[in-house]
Amino acid sequence: MIYFGERLKQLRIEAGYSQLDLAQVLGLSRSAICYYEKSKRNPSTEIIVKISEFFDIPVDSLLEIDNNRVTLDVTGLTGEEIKSLQRTIDKYRKNHEKESKAKKAPVK
Repeated sequence: MIYFGERLKQLRIEAGYSQLDLAQVLGLSRSAICYYEKSKRNPSTEIIVKISEFFDIPVDSLLEIDNNRVTLDVTGLTGEEIKSLQRTIDKYRKNHEKESKAKKAPVK
């Protein structure tokens, strides 16, 4: 299941916004966006509606469960092997994020 905070971060990054950029557009503080993305706080209904309008997606899409998420079976792997696999996945995501930002960067 994908949680609101993860979905918000995903949408923000895909749109090429920093936390500060998004906060300013929504009339919030950067720390509020940070708390939402880390699932440390839940936004009000009003904020959820503002976010859905800003990203032009239905509220239910913003809150929906991600049925495309894949579960990886790590049966038989040691703790260190699982940690190594997680580091590899994290590196892949970071590189993918950089590539996405590079594609969206304006050409000078």
